[in-house]
Amino acid sequence: MSGTALLVEDDTTVRLTVRNYLQDLGFRVVEAKDWDEAVAVASSESLDLLLTDTILPGGDGMLVAEEVRTIQGSLPVLMMSAHPTEYLAETGRIPQGTPLLEKPFTAERLREAIRVLMIDSSTEADETPTPTSPKASTASLCVLLIEDHDAARVATSELLGDEGFTVIAARTAAEALAAYVESASTIDVVVTDVGLPDMAIDDLIGELNRIRPIPGTVYISGLPEDDLQIQKLLRNQKAIYLRKPLDFDVLARTIRECANRTSAAAEQAAHTIT
Repeated sequence: MSGTALLVEDDTTVRLTVRNYLQDLGFRVVEAKDWDEAVAVASSESLDLLLTDTILPGGDGMLVAEEVRTIQGSLPVLMMSAHPTEYLAETGRIPQGTPLLEKPFTAERLREAIRVLMIDSSTEADETPTPTSPKASTASLCVLLIEDHDAARVATSELLGDEGFTVIAARTAAEALAAYVESASTIDVVVTDVGLPDMAIDDLIGELNRIRPIPGTVYISGLPEDDLQIQKLLRNQKAIYLRKPLDFDVLARTIRECANRTSAAAEQAAHTIT
């Protein structure tokens, strides 16, 4: 794990302990003890994670999260509290389903909570699982993951790796092109954020296809699916779109589905030729 985490906690002992946990996980940690300090830090730092107590001087944790997100944009937020989740939800401190760590917690519990958070489990509950074909086993699939958000890229790579995928990770379009030149023949699916810092997504896909036709693409973004840019990208029948925040199980299932579509299309083409 990596990136910059804003830790908001008014208890000095707890703040120091959690700071050490985060640093051991690979995060650069910036600290605040109340709402005012958190807003000041968020205004001057580029953040990858917010970890905040639910009850703080000058405003509760959810207000801090809202204000920090207003400044930073989309940002993973993990709450922590000595109070049970049910109590906090019933008293209106946090919305039902908010990611929460109950104090006291261990470094390992924090690590696991952050891993899950970076993929997020808030995809709509009515999303129907897609049946997968045995043709594309997870163990045989290689994924080129392109994501400029450091913490999300690391977490996604780790989770996909745990699931058995081979992952080649890139932070920028330039890194992705270099990786594709070297490994295009082994890559089964490209998973890419739509907004990258160094190249428009259409141009990147065009460059990748010039090197070797992309077998299948999964686009990820915070944009709604009916956005014109997303609709344009989805004109390619080999492309699938997932909206952030992502659910890891859905992402893994979608990668398999994308690979299976490619496999089925290749078989159909082969039969047509013969």
